[in-house]
Formats: sequence, C-alpha cells, structure tokens
Amino acid sequence: MSFDWLSWVSALSSFGTLLVALAALVFALRQIRLSKELEALNSYESYHRLLLEYPSLGSGQVNLEAPSIEKWKYETFVLSMLLTMERVMVLRPSDPSWEFALEDDLNAHKEFLSSKDFVPLMGTLHRDVAAFIKQTAKKYNWEYPAQ
Repeated sequence: MSFDWLSWVSALSSFGTLLVALAALVFALRQIRLSKELEALNSYESYHRLLLEYPSLGSGQVNLEAPSIEKWKYETFVLSMLLTMERVMVLRPSDPSWEFALEDDLNAHKEFLSSKDFVPLMGTLHRDVAAFIKQTAKKYNWEYPAQ
C-alpha cells in the first residue's frame, strides 16, 4: 500500500480553502453588523445635534394650543425624532441597549404623542415605531391615541 501524496495535498488544500472561506464569511458578517451599529449611532447623533441646536423643541415644552410656526417646528422635530427611531429599529431590531434611550426620547414628548394633534401624523409612522410608542406609553402609564 503506497501513500498518495497528491490526494493528501489536494484534501488539505480543499480543507484550507474551506477554512479561509468560513473565516471570510465570519469577518463579512461582523463588518455588516458593525456597519449597521455605526449607521444607527450616526443617525442618533444627528438627532442629538438637533436637540442641542433646538433645546426648547427637544424638551417637549411647546404650547400645543395655538397654531403657530413654533408648533409646526415642534411637530417637524418630533417626526424627525421618530424617523431616527425607525432607522435605529431597522438597523438594530430588538436591541435592548437602544430601548432605554428611545423610551427616554419618547417620554419627553408624551404630551404631544398623546394629543389629538398627533393623530393625523400617526399614519406616517412605521409599524414598529407605532408599536414601540404604544409599548412605551403602556410601560410609563401615558395615553397613546388609537388610530
């Protein structure tokens, strides 16, 4: 019985190729995950720049009674916040590390999110964002209007 070096080298080469392909796959998946995390962080950072630029809008302390430019700016600000939430939720679905931060943002605007003024805007929300608002409202005991 003779030892077949060619078959042995061929088998090792195939196994080595498989290992390199698996390592490349793991690396690519990790890069995709990191890229999504970075994109979510960048979106959230942009929202926080708006908070710094417009602290009165970010505080949620806006008079919702009288129609005004300030009210329109506030509604636009809140919709921007909700779009940021949507982006984070799409990029990092079911990531508990984001939940507290997003809940905190929603709670700052609970008066508006609970108001009749928000009802017409609810149709623009991504279903995951709407569900998250409803979940947060229930958790922190504030009303979320039915659509």
